[in-house]
Amino acid sequence: MDAISHSNMRNQLDRFKEQQISKYEKFQRRQSPQRASIDHERLVVNLSDRVLAEDEISVLSKRGNFAITPRHIPVEDSSVRRQPLDIYRTRPPRRYEWN
Repeated sequence: MDAISHSNMRNQLDRFKEQQISKYEKFQRRQSPQRASIDHERLVVNLSDRVLAEDEISVLSKRGNFAITPRHIPVEDSSVRRQPLDIYRTRPPRRYEWN
């Protein structure tokens, strides 16, 4: 009896596993459709007399959807800029009395 129930459970597990793999593969195909190649030459209209390089055409075709990374990231030393805490000059919080 145990061998039969074990083989039945093993068969069910294998079928379930195959179904899940199939669902996942179908999901992956829907999530990442193949993109058509974009012709950057048609997206950018050059109104100047100058011939544009491939890099310039690539940047202009993004239409502002890019960010230039800085060469140096400014880091401030925050401990120098802080003022010393003068606890003796601070007033206690104002207490309101309700009538």
